[in-house]
Amino acid sequence: MKSGRLLIQRGHARSGTQGLAIGEPKTEVGRRTIAFDPQMVKVLKQHRKQQGFGRRRAARDGHLEEGGFMFASEHGGPLDPDSFSATFRGPIKMAGLHPIRLHDLRHTLASHLISIGMSPPFIQYRLGHANFEIMLGTCGHLFSAMEADDVEGVADQIYLTADGGTP
Repeated sequence: MKSGRLLIQRGHARSGTQGLAIGEPKTEVGRRTIAFDPQMVKVLKQHRKQQGFGRRRAARDGHLEEGGFMFASEHGGPLDPDSFSATFRGPIKMAGLHPIRLHDLRHTLASHLISIGMSPPFIQYRLGHANFEIMLGTCGHLFSAMEADDVEGVADQIYLTADGGTP
């Protein structure tokens, strides 16, 4: 994390037949490098430091699993997605927020990126979607919701320029 970038090269999920499976991302685009701002780098470094305490304790007790995961169990192995999701629900409920799944945060991120005007290719890459169709199928309605504002903004620019003003 020294460079402010995180390489996503594998993931894990629960499979009905195989249990917890660790493997390559579903698509080539899923394998990517994500850049973070300095504040997020600081948070992730602190997280890694805290993980180190747990890893040393697990090693001392003979229970350390080597995995190199950014987010790992107390023994260093992969987090169980179901347990992580259950843990995630607690703070959401305590905050009085509408219950959401952990995966819904991807859609929340996409919504925010769209609302601040990030380009569809950037959003597609950030989310690891294989193609525009997947991204637009998930987020397309948000682009059309912004269209009225965009049309008014373009009209303002055109009419201002036509009147001799500067945009």
